[in-house]
Amino acid sequence: MAKHLRTWAAAAATAAAAAIVAVPGTAQAGNSYRGCDSGAVCAYTGLDMSGSIVREKQGDWGGSTGYKARSLFNNGNNEGEVDHIRYSGTVDLGDGWYQSVKGCLHYSTGAAPDADSYANFPGPTTISKAVWGKECESGEGTRVLGPRFRA
Repeated sequence: MAKHLRTWAAAAATAAAAAIVAVPGTAQAGNSYRGCDSGAVCAYTGLDMSGSIVREKQGDWGGSTGYKARSLFNNGNNEGEVDHIRYSGTVDLGDGWYQSVKGCLHYSTGAAPDADSYANFPGPTTISKAVWGKECESGEGTRVLGPRFRA
């Protein structure tokens, strides 16, 4: 009897483990990169996602944050219609000069960022909006700078 009970318990445990692994539609978590969690968009104080993270958000963000970023990274996951980031902001070029910036960032597909998953800015940048959405359209760059202006 004890032998049958052990055999049954082992079979039940194996079946339960297989059921957990084989659940269809289970999302796999992506990779964290330089402190930016999988599924987030992150703004960094340095170029090429260096320095400190000044803002990390899994959802949309709007309104002036006051954070000054030198790079922005989309560490989102493949989610169909909501895995690309459209952002806009203002670059502080110094000496009273500013420049608008906008772009669309793809999600990163590997362990390291893809060239179209992040943007560097020519000066400290206030990101005023970052919204998750569908595939970037042709002609939407990762970083598009507007004309220079004085504040």
